[in-house]
Amino acid sequence: MNFLKQGLAVLVIASALFMTSCTQEDSDCTPPAVSQNIVGSWTVTGGVATVEFEANGTLVDPSDDILGGVINGDTLSVKTYSVANDTLYTVAASATTTQSIDAKFPITKNECDKITLSILGIPFVLTRE
Repeated sequence: MNFLKQGLAVLVIASALFMTSCTQEDSDCTPPAVSQNIVGSWTVTGGVATVEFEANGTLVDPSDDILGGVINGDTLSVKTYSVANDTLYTVAASATTTQSIDAKFPITKNECDKITLSILGIPFVLTRE
């Protein structure tokens, strides 16, 4: 009888340890609005470097993974962003002229550590650093 009680006690303790060790942290996360969630450093699918969305609307994108380039020999190094109506709006402008380009990316999914954008219907994923 004593053996049966000890076996039952071990089984209860093992069950309790098993249940507490199996948590699902990711499923408990509720992401904030994209305009808040996007602030921080991200890796872009197929990107070369990390991009950073700063709280003041500045986009730091040294490898032009999101937006950038050159127009008529003028580098578009001043980059900004905004979020509205489930869309990411970006602008890359020249620091010395009025040249600029802009782009908008529909936001298809907002998760705590992943934001999925769409480029011509193709998913473009930002993963939090």
